[in-house]
Amino acid sequence: SWDPKSKTLFHKEESVFLTKRETKLFELLVEKAGVPCSDDEIFFYVWGDEFDKVITNSSIRTLIKNLRKKIPADLIKNQYGVGYKINF
Repeated sequence: SWDPKSKTLFHKEESVFLTKRETKLFELLVEKAGVPCSDDEIFFYVWGDEFDKVITNSSIRTLIKNLRKKIPADLIKNQYGVGYKINF
């Protein structure tokens, strides 16, 4: 479960540590639950304030991979050619 106020994720009744970027990504996916988020949308939501960094699609895939390790992996789906979405 997700507590948006404290930005805390619970899995199997244990709190799950998320990095700042993982938290931003999870927030975005939850806000748009069931609707795919494009790489561009993820980039601007997660890294939008860091214009000086070079962010690639590989950076986004790595962030998704790391988040999947912390939650049930099948929760985040990749809709090929469209983006990533979360289903509850």
